[in-house]
Amino acid sequence: MNGELLYTQTSDTVRLHGLLKRSTRDPHPTCDVLIFIHGVGSNFYQAAIAPKVAPVFNRQGISLLSVNTRGHDFVFSVGSGEAQRWYGSANELVSECVLDIDAWIAKCVDLGFKRIGLFGHSLGAIKSIYSQAYHPNPNVELVIAASPSGLSHTAFSASPRAKDYLRCLDWAKAQVESGNGDTIGNVTFPFKLLMSAQTFFDKYGEEENYNFLRFMDQVDVPLLLTFGEGEVNSTNPAFENLDKQAHPIVEANAKLDMKIFPETNHYYSGMQTELAHAAIRWMDSNV
Repeated sequence: MNGELLYTQTSDTVRLHGLLKRSTRDPHPTCDVLIFIHGVGSNFYQAAIAPKVAPVFNRQGISLLSVNTRGHDFVFSVGSGEAQRWYGSANELVSECVLDIDAWIAKCVDLGFKRIGLFGHSLGAIKSIYSQAYHPNPNVELVIAASPSGLSHTAFSASPRAKDYLRCLDWAKAQVESGNGDTIGNVTFPFKLLMSAQTFFDKYGEEENYNFLRFMDQVDVPLLLTFGEGEVNSTNPAFENLDKQAHPIVEANAKLDMKIFPETNHYYSGMQTELAHAAIRWMDSNV
C-alpha cells in the first residue's frame, strides 16, 4: 500500500510509525480519516486488511492511516543501556494502548483531519473499544471493531482447551507473584508464541480486564462490531458464539450495531472490500 510514511511519539516517549493513504475526494460527512489498528504481533505494513479496504474508503472521502502500536511485531526496544525498554506482542500491556491511540489521534489532528474514526482488527479491535470506553478521546467520532476476541477466563476454563490454558495461566501467575513477570515463556494458548508472564497474565487472567463484552456499552460514540461467520461458528474458545453473546448488549444500546459476514474467517478473506462497503453504509446511517 503506497502512502505517506508518518511517525508519532507517545507521552511516555515510545516512537511509532504508520502509513497514511490519503483520500483526494471531498471528506465524508461522518468520518474523514480512519486509524487502522493491527492485531497481535502484526504491524502497519503487514496488516492483511488495510491495503484491501483503503481504496474503498478513499473513494468515499475517507483517508486510512494504518499504524503501529507498542505491541507491533514480536519484540522491539526503546532506548539503550539501563534505560532500555522492551515492547512488542511479547511484552505489551493492553491498557497502554490508550497512550498509542491518543498519540495517533493527535497526529491526525495536526494533519488537519476533523472527524476521526478508529478501525481495529482482532486485538486492535479490543484496543479500540477499550480506549474509548475507559479513556474516551473527544476527537473520535466512531469505532469499527472487526473481530475482537473474547478474552474470557470463564470461557477458556470451560473450553476443550482448558487444560492448556490453565497450565499457561499457572506458569504466568507463578512468575508474576515471584517478581519475574518479565520472564519470556513459550506459551501454547491461545496459540503457540513467545510471551512474557506479565503479558499473558494481563491479557488472559481471571480479572478479564479486556473482555470487551463487559465494557463495549460504555463507548459513547457509534460502534460497529463485525465478525466472520467462520470464526463465531468455530470451536475456538476466543470466538465461539461471540455474536450470540454480544447480541443482547447491542440490542439494548442504540449506539451499537453488529454485522456478521457469511462464509469468511477472522481475516475476512474474500470479503474485505465488502467489509469496507458495509462500514461506509453504517457511517452513512449515522450522518
